Amino acid sequence: MVRFISSCFVIDFESKEVLLVFDNKEGKWTQPRTIMEEEETPIQACKRAVSQNAGIDVSVSNTLFDTEDYITPIDSVITSTTEGKMIDIQYMGVPTDKEIAPPDGTYAKWFGVEEIQGLDYIDQDIKFKVKKLHKLFKNDVKQRIRKLG
Repeated sequence: MVRFISSCFVIDFESKEVLLVFDNKEGKWTQPRTIMEEEETPIQACKRAVSQNAGIDVSVSNTLFDTEDYITPIDSVITSTTEGKMIDIQYMGVPTDKEIAPPDGTYAKWFGVEEIQGLDYIDQDIKFKVKKLHKLFKNDVKQRIRKLG
């Protein structure tokens, strides 16, 4: 059986922070993610993952286009579990607000982009992607924010 997951690296480029949630099942901090529901697009699932895990809304973007019609994932990761294969379609998002309000039993936290590099309990893959995304898109996102503001 193959399951599709959608996840989001939520980066606040102004404060240089990334939103991570604690996965109780795996016992580690990770980007918000969820199993896609039938007839749900990966982007809809990505936004739902952030909302359900952290209680905030997110604008999903790869900053290459100005419309969600052309958003491409930043990566896709295939893993094998006892339940079968899982394909994680990963996106980058920018928070529309920063006041996290995770539901009971869920832990969400803003970490500094540089801070996570020294934390042993954050996977290397997450560290690498967050650092690269921040470096690649920080100037582009700041320009977009200035245009909107």
